[in-house]
Amino acid sequence: VYQDSHSTFLTTLENIRAQPNNLILSDFNYASIKWENYSCTNALAQSFLEFINSNALDQLIFTPTSGSKILDLVITNMADHCSTPIVNSSLVTSDHKLITLEIHIPSTPPAKVTTMKNFSKANFGLQKTDVANFTASMQLESSCMTSESYTNALYKHVHKCMDLAIPNRTKTLSSKKRKPVWWSPAIN
Repeated sequence: VYQDSHSTFLTTLENIRAQPNNLILSDFNYASIKWENYSCTNALAQSFLEFINSNALDQLIFTPTSGSKILDLVITNMADHCSTPIVNSSLVTSDHKLITLEIHIPSTPPAKVTTMKNFSKANFGLQKTDVANFTASMQLESSCMTSESYTNALYKHVHKCMDLAIPNRTKTLSSKKRKPVWWSPAIN
């Protein structure tokens, strides 16, 4: 990361840091950082260190990757899912060493959550009264309305009443395919 792109780089990191699993690998060019104690004398490198610390990120490389400097970094918020990185010999066409590590990602996809109406806690009396009041008040105006506009007005009012009388609930959807209740292994 060069000085003219440093602020753009930190902005990019800021945008991706909110994701649940981040693993960032790059030639960061922060040669002035002493990773054994997370210190430096360079202002740009200091702002980078502050970003890492304030966002609970870990830097996993502590062996020189280019000559005697640690330039290539592995930054992550999921260090517990990564093996200890190994800094190997230099590549033939590069002055940087090869870094290898294993990433252990859980095989279970994140659960999907949806919002739906909780009819077991609905106040149907309130909804029935609101719809009845609407119907009575609309009879006076219905002579001036087309059947389509009356139907649209009733539809909107019923949905408004549902929002007031029937609370929402969240439900976690399973990623497993469920078998019908009547299914048994003997059917195969």
